[in-house]
Order: sequence, then C-alpha cells, then structure tokens
Amino acid sequence: AAGDQVVVLVEGANHDPATTPDPRAFSLERDDRAHVTFDGLPGRLVAPVVRALATEAVRALIGGRPAPEPAGEPVRHMRSPVTGAVARYPLVAAA
Repeated sequence: AAGDQVVVLVEGANHDPATTPDPRAFSLERDDRAHVTFDGLPGRLVAPVVRALATEAVRALIGGRPAPEPAGEPVRHMRSPVTGAVARYPLVAAA
C-alpha cells in the first residue's frame, strides 16, 4: 500500500539455487553474470574491476599453493536485519 516500507534482501537474490548452483560455496571460477548486486550500468562498469582485484588478492594470498579449505562453519554475527554476511570464516592452509 502507499507509504509502506519495502526491504530488499539482495543477498537472498544472489543465493537463489534456481539461478546459482550451490550458491553458498565459495568459488573463484563461478560464472556470476546475473549477479544482482552488480546489476545496471554502474555495476557493469565496476564489477569487472572489483572481481579482478578480489581474484588477484586471493591469488596473492595463496601464492600458487592450493586454495585454503574450510576449518569450520562460517560465523554469522552481523547485526543487520538485511544481511546474513559472514563475520568470520575459519580456514586452514591446504597441504
């Protein structure tokens, strides 16, 4: 109705298993062309730069070694009604 507030849960859209296989898995190889957060002209301009920077940062951190593996469940303690962001995700270096 007129004047009602609407909360858009963008994270929920980005985790739709109908459009993203295994949406909770971390993957640098995932093809996320339909990513809701980077939609529209600004997103199309910025998304490739953000992805390239993030990918290179992870590659630099692991330095040619195998990717780290989960060492437990993600800890979700973000105090926000609109995001279930991960506060901490324990990892262990792969052998």
